Amino acid sequence: MKILTQAAAWRAAATTVCQRCLSTTPQLQRKNTKNSPPKKSMSRVGSRHKPLPFKTSLGAKSKPQYSKVRDAVVKKLKRPNRTFGAPKTDELLSRYVAKEMPSVAKTLTPHMLEHVGLDVQDIEKSFQEFSKSLINDDNSLIKSSPAYKRIRQANTPREITNELAYHFQCAAYKDVISKHTHQAQGTLVDLRYPHEWFPATRSVARTIHCHVGPTNSGKTYRALQALQGSTRGVYAGPLRLLAAEVYNRMIAKGRACALYTGEEIRIPKDTDQYLTSCTVEMIPLNTRFDVAVIDEIQLIENDQRGNAWTTALLGVQATEVHVCGENRTLPIIKALCRSMGDKCIVHNYERLSPLETVPYTIKTLSELEKGDAIIGFSRITLHQLKRQIEMHTGRRCAIIYGSLPPEVRAQQAALFNDPDNEYDFLVGSDAIGMGLNLEIQRVIFDKVVKYNGVKLAPLTVPEIKQIGGRAGRFRTARSDINAVDSPGDHGSKEKIGFVTTRDKHDLKLIHEAFKTTAPLITKAVIEPPAGLIENVAALYPRGTPLQYILTAIYKAAKTSELYDLHVTRDTMDIAGLLEQIPLTIHDRLTFTRLPANLPENKHGDLLSIPEIPLSTLDMSPDEESGKMEYLEQLETLHIALNQSLVEEKLISTLEDLDYTQSYSHPKKKSKGWKDGGEHNDLSWLFRGGAVSFAPETDVEGDALGKEDELKAACTLQQG
Repeated sequence: MKILTQAAAWRAAATTVCQRCLSTTPQLQRKNTKNSPPKKSMSRVGSRHKPLPFKTSLGAKSKPQYSKVRDAVVKKLKRPNRTFGAPKTDELLSRYVAKEMPSVAKTLTPHMLEHVGLDVQDIEKSFQEFSKSLINDDNSLIKSSPAYKRIRQANTPREITNELAYHFQCAAYKDVISKHTHQAQGTLVDLRYPHEWFPATRSVARTIHCHVGPTNSGKTYRALQALQGSTRGVYAGPLRLLAAEVYNRMIAKGRACALYTGEEIRIPKDTDQYLTSCTVEMIPLNTRFDVAVIDEIQLIENDQRGNAWTTALLGVQATEVHVCGENRTLPIIKALCRSMGDKCIVHNYERLSPLETVPYTIKTLSELEKGDAIIGFSRITLHQLKRQIEMHTGRRCAIIYGSLPPEVRAQQAALFNDPDNEYDFLVGSDAIGMGLNLEIQRVIFDKVVKYNGVKLAPLTVPEIKQIGGRAGRFRTARSDINAVDSPGDHGSKEKIGFVTTRDKHDLKLIHEAFKTTAPLITKAVIEPPAGLIENVAALYPRGTPLQYILTAIYKAAKTSELYDLHVTRDTMDIAGLLEQIPLTIHDRLTFTRLPANLPENKHGDLLSIPEIPLSTLDMSPDEESGKMEYLEQLETLHIALNQSLVEEKLISTLEDLDYTQSYSHPKKKSKGWKDGGEHNDLSWLFRGGAVSFAPETDVEGDALGKEDELKAACTLQQG
């Protein structure tokens, strides 16, 4: 247990409590720029290059149009390709392989070998044979090697290293693992029919209602009307904030409602007939519902979280299942319905308010108008924009991004939506494109590229449309709570949404994106279920690395044309980090679903802070706000003050390891956690603008998804 506790403490992230609750400047004055020299606009990547022409026609064998837009952006940026994708030279690849070979040799440790029947000499011999089969004497690669083709197809250095490790382990285990093992494995990894993993759901006569249309078309509103009219229903959304928003709406309508997210569970008292609002990873699969609503269904193709949407669609036991998303999801939804034998009804929607891409850009911050939202893709950029906007306009600016605590995001959204205060502007990440209801009049892209976890990449056409479509919102959650009739009956003046950029060269890309038809979604992402992985692991000698087993499953699995098998990079990395710890496959799989900050893969005690910087409390937030040293001190101080919360989160994690408690039962929470306690009372400390340092991901809510999946793992139906 001591080792298990250290492992959980090693991976568990500190509770994020650095909240940017209010503005960084309590008393703002409009800056007098009459006699001051004109300020240069913020530098953005690629602003000195001319726009490139775009072709809007699609040939029969040509790439999707959105790929041309992305390729044009990459070419305009003139940035070197930092991955090993094409074009990729053998010379560069050979140098990287030679550099990584020593680390590959260390992937098999004595601890792993003691149960396999191999010793260090055997491994050294296998490594020498593997090296000779891949690398010539002149350090060039042998093209006839089985590993050569695989590493040539890899797109990132991490994938190349994983391929090298897998083929080396194959060479080491070739005398230990029999052909019978591989044959038995091939039988187990038949993943062509994932819907058969949910036999209880297959006994329910389901009707799938597809609400498809662009953003701000009322599709989610109609689905929620069906949910509100049901006796027992469930809403599953992509964000905790969105789940909390639906929860508050149902409570305001007088309906008893439960809330299940990765960090909060609320269950109504004195009744067993209530609705449920949760994140997709937390959707109950062993409970019968009248109506289920699955929002943002287009994320079913997402490599990191798509499995959660696939599992929800295939496994939820509801008579009516309402899925909401983009039109391009219809092919995969219809195909899945045919495979499951479910009835499919399509509801098409059009935008309730016009959306225009304007021909001008926002050159200076003084041109901003009430209701404007500037979109950026890093916390530093967003906080810089916030401060500059407040200094130049003398008005408040709200801020929203993925790693903000849910209560802070909700507060910032409420401040921006309230027309009777000074919060006229909003800066936010692509989190606002995930269904958050904000009264945005004009969406302004600060730039059209973002870091996707591997490299700096341009936004895709669906991303641009999803974010830009938030302009001219017809109705927000606040107005929905007070509304009774249909979304078109509230009598407000029609709002026109506008989309533009701060860089004139980026404007061309935005215009082309809205004219381009995004490619259809034809596959749903799945991951191998835990039970299957355990069965395959039982075929191998005890101590076989989980990374090897996952890679073997991925390579040997059989899937149909409807599904795309995927094992996330974080899962592979965490599995590798845990190889030194004596855990069962069951527990290893549990830990791979924990939220992990891989860039800071440190180990140590639960709390090891040399000193607590209490002097930070004496600093003036108005003067120190935005300085990295000040923000780091606040981070350290908050960790120290919330040690009890970190310990409680660790205990909760350890309780989940045995899967004996269903997440649908309320957990015992301390008063400080349940009622807010000191966590909420400390919000005054961060009104100066402290930044949350929680890890960011290329897909908003990725870390959230893994934590929720941990708690929902016990609900998988057993055949």
